[in-house]
Amino acid sequence: MRPSDRDIELEGRAEEALKGLLRQSSAIQISEIRMAEPDSAGSVDFVALIRLLGHSRTLVCKISCKGDVRCIRASLKALREYASSVDAAVTPLLIVPSFSSRTRELCSECGTGYLDFEGNARLEIGELFIRRRSLPQSTARPLDRFPPVAFRPAAATHSLKQARSA
Repeated sequence: MRPSDRDIELEGRAEEALKGLLRQSSAIQISEIRMAEPDSAGSVDFVALIRLLGHSRTLVCKISCKGDVRCIRASLKALREYASSVDAAVTPLLIVPSFSSRTRELCSECGTGYLDFEGNARLEIGELFIRRRSLPQSTARPLDRFPPVAFRPAAATHSLKQARSA
């Protein structure tokens, strides 16, 4: 089955977000990020091979387009099952456009790292721990103290003109 344009865009954003997170630590070198093998049965979308302080590490990443609790639980279960079936030690990472505080807690309780497109992340790889919190991007910016003239009420504009002429 061919992935949709939306899936391809989501994968691209997820890969860029992961690269951005990993590049924040000078102890991490990214060796390769590649699509998962077809035998992963959809449990993993891509794999990141990194070097951490000279040691090889593997991140197995699952992308979920929905951040609701039910979808997150299903994705966490798939990641855990995949991680337990692999011989090598891997670090599971769930990537979602936006996490709620509850879904972030679920990931932490399961020992799974998380990353979202708003800048929130939690990742524990061996002796390295990364945690990032950001304000939701959907939060409106506070209004400036003096809004542009076009948006000022007529009374305020009139009183400003009177104050300037005095």
